[in-house]
Amino acid sequence: DVSSCGYTPRVFSGTVYHSYSKSVTDLFTVTPSNGQDGIMFDVRANQNILVHGFSSYLEPTTGTWTDQMEVYYRQGTHVCYENSATGWTKIGPVHNVVASDDALAEPNVQNRIPLEMEIPILSGETVAFYVTNAADASNIFYADAGAVGSVSASNSHIDVLVGKGKVYPFLASYVGRAFAGTVHTAIDPDGDKDGIPDRIDNCPVNHNPDQLDTDKDGLGNACDKDDDNDKVLDGADNCPVNYNPDQLDTDKDGLGNACDPDDDNDKVLDGSDNCPVNFNPDQLDTDKDGLGDACDPDDDND
Repeated sequence: DVSSCGYTPRVFSGTVYHSYSKSVTDLFTVTPSNGQDGIMFDVRANQNILVHGFSSYLEPTTGTWTDQMEVYYRQGTHVCYENSATGWTKIGPVHNVVASDDALAEPNVQNRIPLEMEIPILSGETVAFYVTNAADASNIFYADAGAVGSVSASNSHIDVLVGKGKVYPFLASYVGRAFAGTVHTAIDPDGDKDGIPDRIDNCPVNHNPDQLDTDKDGLGNACDKDDDNDKVLDGADNCPVNYNPDQLDTDKDGLGNACDPDDDNDKVLDGSDNCPVNFNPDQLDTDKDGLGDACDPDDDND
């Protein structure tokens, strides 16, 4: 209790940035040379990662602040989707982001865009981003670059691809522009190396790329002790992935009726057997009513 020390308590005012993983993999892209309201570009993952945010070069057109910043994202590339907000998810806006006095003259001064996000990108997949000023109070500076879709910057975790400068919102495009600044990312851990990040893996320490979960209880079969949720543990269950709490096993062959294709073990599969739980390999049906004599209460149908 600091009040007992004669101090008046104070509360931190600002943003605490955090990562899901300690394995931060931030990537600085390129030095700026040009600018517009925003920049639209793709990020391709070389392993499972989380995008936590962006730092860029912001220069106010008036005053010392950008009035409003937004980030949009969508699964897949931005190509052919750059002129409509349909299919994009918006993060923000955030107001009063401090901007540099002269982004081109101060290439080492980046401005963190204080928008919280945790955008997952699985290895081999692409997510498009649109980082933009939304109030015409600042430019985002980027770099003139080559062909859209070519790599402007990369490390072992991500490739940042050349995109387009954009007039807000989703208006005119300036082709061949590269995001300038830092993409803040972290490795999305995958402890069992099955290609599914731990945060969404239904068996984080059991390799199960198929994520099979028979009883839909959130635990994959690879780590679920009762796959069919019938209250009989798999090790003792005569049908581990078929719900059968009664454990009925007519022919006593160790397979419960719920999963035994021949319940009476008469070598006639249940789907064709006229008495599925009565041993009758001859399938005799005197009155031809579809019920074999072995299970028909009236064999002659009189």
